Amino acid sequence: MFMNCANGSKPVAADVRRRIPRHDRTLLRLLISAAAISAALLPSVALASENKIPPAKDRINFYQAQLVCPAAPLIGCGSAAKPILLELERDPHVSEAWLNRPGTNIAVVWKERMASRNRAKIIQAVLSEPKVHELKGAARAQAFQTFLAGRDWYRGADVDRLSEEEAVINAAKLVRKIRELISVTDEKAKTLQHEFTAVLARKLTQGGSREETELALMKVCQQHLEEKDIAILHEAHQSGAFSHLTR
Repeated sequence: MFMNCANGSKPVAADVRRRIPRHDRTLLRLLISAAAISAALLPSVALASENKIPPAKDRINFYQAQLVCPAAPLIGCGSAAKPILLELERDPHVSEAWLNRPGTNIAVVWKERMASRNRAKIIQAVLSEPKVHELKGAARAQAFQTFLAGRDWYRGADVDRLSEEEAVINAAKLVRKIRELISVTDEKAKTLQHEFTAVLARKLTQGGSREETELALMKVCQQHLEEKDIAILHEAHQSGAFSHLTR
């Protein structure tokens, strides 16, 4: 169909342009230009979203923390850690403050390089401890590896996720204790646990007095249990049977 240029005929490209109407050729040029721009931009967009540059190693310190949850010893105590992390991040020298899942270590990302002793003073002031223990050697290397991998570290208010887990655990314990005292069907126990979890999670993440929490829990019981059962639970509560579950 197309003639060869070497034989003195019109070039193929020129022949194709002649066959395409002028307005269609303009549209074609626009589409080609758009495709070229997209091809140039997409790789840089992908790099921005996937290759987040981690902070320099010398701007991260790891410190021992006593923030294990008493009611759920496998996780950190979100309600205790949250004010500490938020206070650290309010410091002008601190960029980020994190708690590991077990509640045993705090990671601090500093905005700029500064002497180790000055960093320690900031941590001491926030933790209200006379001395802080910074992780060194193999312990630091292991913490640094998990931190960069993004596994089981919670920044600032994200420790609310740990508090929500604690609420689930405490609600289950509370229901088990109730079932030791009165007869509760499986279906009703599931309902109680679900509503107890909401009450306890609200207390741990938003605050509130112990008295307010206990009143909210009692209200849940009144909605789903008979009066004679409520009386038994009230007597048990007065004797301290639930004190360790509604802190």
